Amino acid sequence: MLSMSVVYCRGYGGGIFVNIGADGLMVTDSTVTDCYAQVDGGAIYVYVHNADVTISTTLISNSVAKNDGGGIFSFQYNDNFRLLDSIIYNCSTIDGNGGGVEVAFFNTGSAINNTIFNDCFARNNGGGINAEHMNNGLQVFNSTFLNCSSLESGGGIYVGTSHDSTSIVNSVFQDDGSTNGGSVCLDSSNTNTTIASSYFYSSLARVSGGAIFVGSMNTDISIDGGIVRNSIAGEYGGGMFFHKDNSF
Repeated sequence: MLSMSVVYCRGYGGGIFVNIGADGLMVTDSTVTDCYAQVDGGAIYVYVHNADVTISTTLISNSVAKNDGGGIFSFQYNDNFRLLDSIIYNCSTIDGNGGGVEVAFFNTGSAINNTIFNDCFARNNGGGINAEHMNNGLQVFNSTFLNCSSLESGGGIYVGTSHDSTSIVNSVFQDDGSTNGGSVCLDSSNTNTTIASSYFYSSLARVSGGAIFVGSMNTDISIDGGIVRNSIAGEYGGGMFFHKDNSF
């Protein structure tokens, strides 16, 4: 899909619904805006197996899902999801996870690079991104999460079940908020986590981890460089909160 505009649409996958196998999906230089899904995928819903999904230089905005994935919902087997050089703006869920993007994988992973998440909201987890059930982890590079929020955990990013690495590198989080993990909440297990050269400004958690909340067990965590500034928690860890069973 190249240089397309999808506007004011409604359905299961408000703007685009894709269910494909080996050929995969590429969306490039496109706009999907003002769409609504009565279930998942306010702008785009993707279900693929044994194929890759790449969305690049695309604007997804002003879209809403009743359940998961206000902007994008992607469910995949044995493949990879890539979101590159794009903008996810003012996307939200009414009842579910992943205000900007919901990614659920088996035997695969995802890469987010040079993408802006602005004013995204999730009723549950992951105002910007909610990532779960991944064997090959989540990689976020050179991205910005601005004014993203969720009512439960991870205003910018929430990582649930994962059995491989999670990396957040050279990214910026500003004015994000949630109950736990104003910007980032890691609830995954058996995972190596790296947060490097990333900046957290004015994040707010109503309970714990103003900027970062790590509640997972059996997790090795590396934090290398970066800044946490002007972040607040209502109870524990104005900047960061770590579960006692993690190692550093």
